[in-house]
Amino acid sequence: MRQGMWWDLLLPRRCHGCGRPGELLCRGCVAVAGGGRPQLYEPPAGSPGLFAAGGEHSGILRAALLVHKSRHHEDTRRALAGLLGRALAAVAAVLRAQGRWREPVCAVPLPPSKRRPARFPVVELLRPLLPAVPDLRLARVLVATRSRPQQKGLDAAARARNVESAFAFRRRSGGAPGTVLLVDDVVTTGASMASASRVLAAAGWPPDAAIAVTYARVMRR
Repeated sequence: MRQGMWWDLLLPRRCHGCGRPGELLCRGCVAVAGGGRPQLYEPPAGSPGLFAAGGEHSGILRAALLVHKSRHHEDTRRALAGLLGRALAAVAAVLRAQGRWREPVCAVPLPPSKRRPARFPVVELLRPLLPAVPDLRLARVLVATRSRPQQKGLDAAARARNVESAFAFRRRSGGAPGTVLLVDDVVTTGASMASASRVLAAAGWPPDAAIAVTYARVMRR
């Protein structure tokens, strides 16, 4: 039995957003998390020049993302997928206006920190978007070269060292991409996206834009 299941048996389940007894994330908090208005942000250094996120990595939205990453919770997954879809729409509008929305549009998810993860949470959010965006393709061309420590608690310099040489490009069948979108669940200093961008550019897949569910802006030290 997984550790999460043991906790559910031993302790009463409470909403991670508001603390009320019941669901991992109650309906009200699911609605708040999924009802945000994604916006364009100043891209972190080394990341693609166009970046949108569903909102700040705080409060109920942060709680919802943590629930999604740690458990299978369908309502939360559906809400966050919708939020990521609206972040995608925000960058798509800019790219189309600039004439840079080219088929096929390849969404490249950043791989999890573990080399052989049991789940790929950001892919679970991307898959529901594919039928709604005819030009969109899921392109899992980035792989983790090693398991790496969690980024939490590290400053910008330490985060950059932690993800150095952490990704590799995996060749895939098919022709060259049109527009390339980098996709992650949460962006902080942008170290992971910068590292992934370098790998993609070296392979002839330079990313045109990036999207994330949340953006946790931190001060550089």
